[in-house]
Amino acid sequence: MTSIEENYPTELLSAHSVSTKYTTYTLHLTIFQLTWIFFKIRKITKDCLSWFIKDVSFILAHHLSKLPLPIVTKETKTKDRGKHATYEEMIQTWVTYEVVKVLYLFGLNPKQKSDLESIAPDIERYIGYIESNILDDDNDDDDEESHQEIKHIHEIIFKHTQHSGIFDKCTFASMNEVKWKEDVKYMIPFLLLTWLRHLQQYFKSKKNEKHTWTENGNYQPHVTLSKGESTNPLAIVYLSKPGMKKPFKVKSYDHVKPYEPQNIKDITNVLIPSFEEWAMILLTPPNQTRLTQAIEDDEDTRRRWNMAEMKLCLSYKFEFNDKNYANKDKDKDDNNKNTELQPTLDYNNKTNEELHAEINNGLTKGKQAIQKITAKKTKSTFEKTMIDNMENMIRAYIALASKTFSSNYTTLEEIQIDLDSKIAQQGEGDKDEIKSNEEKDSDKKSTDESEIEEDDEDN
Repeated sequence: MTSIEENYPTELLSAHSVSTKYTTYTLHLTIFQLTWIFFKIRKITKDCLSWFIKDVSFILAHHLSKLPLPIVTKETKTKDRGKHATYEEMIQTWVTYEVVKVLYLFGLNPKQKSDLESIAPDIERYIGYIESNILDDDNDDDDEESHQEIKHIHEIIFKHTQHSGIFDKCTFASMNEVKWKEDVKYMIPFLLLTWLRHLQQYFKSKKNEKHTWTENGNYQPHVTLSKGESTNPLAIVYLSKPGMKKPFKVKSYDHVKPYEPQNIKDITNVLIPSFEEWAMILLTPPNQTRLTQAIEDDEDTRRRWNMAEMKLCLSYKFEFNDKNYANKDKDKDDNNKNTELQPTLDYNNKTNEELHAEINNGLTKGKQAIQKITAKKTKSTFEKTMIDNMENMIRAYIALASKTFSSNYTTLEEIQIDLDSKIAQQGEGDKDEIKSNEEKDSDKKSTDESEIEEDDEDN
């Protein structure tokens, strides 16, 4: 029996209705897409893909394609009476649809393009690192500089990219370490995160602040209901963009699909709003025949393939920038925690070893801080100077500690181990001294008591 993956019906459906609890709207799909949605969507809702789809959809609907609530008066607080929940569901359905198309064309565990390094070097290095660790379970990250560079990329997509409020509870990958859960096929979720990063780098750039998600603009909060709108959820989903006098009323699913530019003015400032095209740029299909047939049968796939090829011919290149697009309020709270006044400590009664331990600890923290800066591709003059100063201080202190303790240290870690041992020995010595003093006090007390008893007997 022919499997679903091998069977590729080319007959086209004119339309397919997708229902939500709010509304029904139309998706133009082929038979094979419908078949794959039926079988794959059940899996998606159970594994990690649904987590990342929801995260991308939430950021798209709430932050990248939504206009701020208008201020009517200073005294009155306005409220959005539009159906943003309907809009969000439509966005999520579209993202899911795009992911299912990618699953069909490239599979659950796709392979990168052979020339990915020239197209997206950060993504290529990250995938190479993950793959090498999957193949080599005993990999101890011998190349510390390379590990820090990959960790910086991981931090960009997980912590410096804006996500939904619950994203940090993700259990499919570590938020802090370059690790994915063993049973997770990481490639599609990872590419979703890189695509989300690409969208944020584009829409949050000042040069693109007038650009909108759809051809008719972004979701606009609806303050005043017109007659009959309250009974029709889709009637109160509006779009607007700069220069538009009257908001555009959404009447079909196609109205919330992204605007996909058909010409390229600046290859260094390109928007790729389709996840299908994003995959075409980064991945190689395991079955070229399937992709060829999809290009022939599906207008969107054909257009995106042509645009992807055009971008690659013009030497399109994507790299992560170092900007933090994460929640600003959270950043503010973190900054406040870091700027709290620390208590002034008294070091006058510290031993020589304890003072060295404090200095060593401070330099270790400083070393960890500059590792993040060292991993950055481009560094300012100030950052380069700061790195040099820290490295010089560390070398000077290692030399000082070596002379002070008549040793030949090479790292801060070696010094710390030796200091911990010395301080522990001091602690044992202090305990012996305290015990000896207590015994002396006890003997003196016994002697005094004996003398008092003798005096009492004499009297």
